[in-house]
Amino acid sequence: MDEWAEKRFHLPKTAHIPGLINLSLTPYNRQIMKDLSPSSPVRKVVYICGTQVAKSTIILVSFGYRVDCKIYGDMLYYFPDDGMASKWSKTKLEDVIKSNDFLREELENRKKSDDNVTLKKTLIGALIIKGGKSGGKYRMATGSFIVADDFADFPLNLGATTSGKESEKKAGEGAPDKLLEDRGSGTGEASKLFINSSPKSENECPAWRSYQNTN
Repeated sequence: MDEWAEKRFHLPKTAHIPGLINLSLTPYNRQIMKDLSPSSPVRKVVYICGTQVAKSTIILVSFGYRVDCKIYGDMLYYFPDDGMASKWSKTKLEDVIKSNDFLREELENRKKSDDNVTLKKTLIGALIIKGGKSGGKYRMATGSFIVADDFADFPLNLGATTSGKESEKKAGEGAPDKLLEDRGSGTGEASKLFINSSPKSENECPAWRSYQNTN
C-alpha cells in the first residue's frame, strides 16, 4: 500500500503539503501501511502518537488503495461519535475524493442513488462511517477493513453505567475493540483492524488497553 500511495494518492489542497504523497516526510507511517496491506499477515494495528503526524492520512490512503486496487469487501470506519464521523466524511474524505481521479470517477457515478455522508458505495463494497459510543452501531454490519479513529475517546465499556440508583446501573456490552474484532470475524476471510489515537492516561484509555493486548 505504501508503494501504491507514492504513485497514485494525492493529498488535497487543504493538506499541509498537497499533491502526490511523499512518505519520506512521514517515514514512521510506511511500516504501518505495509502492515495494513492485504499481503501482510498482521491483523490488528494499534497506533498511539501525538497529533498532526498523518494518522488520518493512513485511513484515507487505505480507502483509496482498496478502491483503486479492487480489494473486495466492506469497510467500516468508526469515530467517537456521529458528529465527528459526519465531519470527517464531509471534509477530509470529500477533499480526498475530489483530489484523486480514480476515486472521483468511482464515487460520483454512483452517489446519485443512495450514497450519503455515512455511506459510500463502490464496486468493491461499501464504506460505512459511524459513531462508536452506542452499542447498537456495532451490530449487523461486518467488514474486511475496520478502522477506529481517536480511540482514546471511545468508552472503556460500551453502554455501562456505574452511578445512580442500583436498579439503573448497566453492566455494558464490553470493550469496543473486542466488538470491532467481532465485526471482522463474520467476513469469512482475514480482516484488518486499525486502531489509532492520541494518548490519554493509561487507566482511562481504551487505546492503551488495546495496545497492550497486541504483540
